[in-house]
Amino acid sequence: MEELLNVKAEEVRLGLFRIRWTFPTNMVHSQVGTYKEETRLCGSQINHVFNLIYSFQPTINKTRKYTAILTVEKTACKMDFCENGGNAERSIIQSQQMLGSNITDGKIDPLYMWCYCSGWDLTETYYLIKYNSVDWNLTLMCDSPINGIILWIDFGTNTAAEINILNGLEEMFNKQTNCDVHFQFKDLGGIGAHANILSTGSPVFAAFFRSSYFESKSRIVIIDDFDPEVFKQLLIFLYTGKAPRLKEKNIVQPLYEVADKYGVLILKNECIKVLQTQLSTENAIDILVWSHSFPLPNLFEIAMEFFLENSRELCSQPQWMSFMKNHPELCLQANQRMAALLPPSKKRAI
Repeated sequence: MEELLNVKAEEVRLGLFRIRWTFPTNMVHSQVGTYKEETRLCGSQINHVFNLIYSFQPTINKTRKYTAILTVEKTACKMDFCENGGNAERSIIQSQQMLGSNITDGKIDPLYMWCYCSGWDLTETYYLIKYNSVDWNLTLMCDSPINGIILWIDFGTNTAAEINILNGLEEMFNKQTNCDVHFQFKDLGGIGAHANILSTGSPVFAAFFRSSYFESKSRIVIIDDFDPEVFKQLLIFLYTGKAPRLKEKNIVQPLYEVADKYGVLILKNECIKVLQTQLSTENAIDILVWSHSFPLPNLFEIAMEFFLENSRELCSQPQWMSFMKNHPELCLQANQRMAALLPPSKKRAI
């Protein structure tokens, strides 16, 4: 088992961590094998240590060439490093405790884990399954290696202190206190925000606010490609981890699009989950076309399966004619999938 020292953990918001595991060139080129790295979280969960284990092996007698297995193993919450001369670590922990964090509670476990694989489609989300009290696991069948893994670990909000901090951020946004950036909408309305907070949840905002272009301007950002109410939902999410209007049918798709533009992967994932639950005969064709255009292969397959199950009703709807006219290739694909479900025709005797 080869040891790799190229893992970086960061706390995106309270209780939510992003771990980037970038593979070196020699591993990418000859990736078959098993690799392991230990990483310690930071911020509110600095006492949590995880072993990341990645195995990439040839597959025998399968349709795919390789099996990729990611295991995240939680070790015992470690506080002993502070007792061995770790003054810097002790200071960090003490400062976190002053903020009311629950980092000394070794019983806290992650609520969710999911990842994206660099080198594959970064819009594809892969959920890890909790295998036992300490291990999370993901097994994939694939045709090609990857360049690295972006792992997300969500502890949720476990204490009143954490919830209080998030409520404080929300109040600061709602009251527009000490805003250092202003978003101007095309309807002449606008709203203020805080560059540092937005940067923690959006790599696009982070890059923009660091640029000399932004510093040379009046710190006003023009938003003319999204509805103001949709854009405000993005901002609220970056402050609180929630978008209050997410489940509104006229909000969720444009909210995914604004989250996609600003690189807010968590919100994108939330939008996809809502769309899956909202599938109906009234919107199935629209979601099928929309998910194909992005593309979102998982949502597309779910929409296609729903389409096939309800094809008799959908083909009699007025939007079916528009679907055939405006999306002939996609319509052909749907028809081929429907034909594949029919029983084979019987050959006539000559």
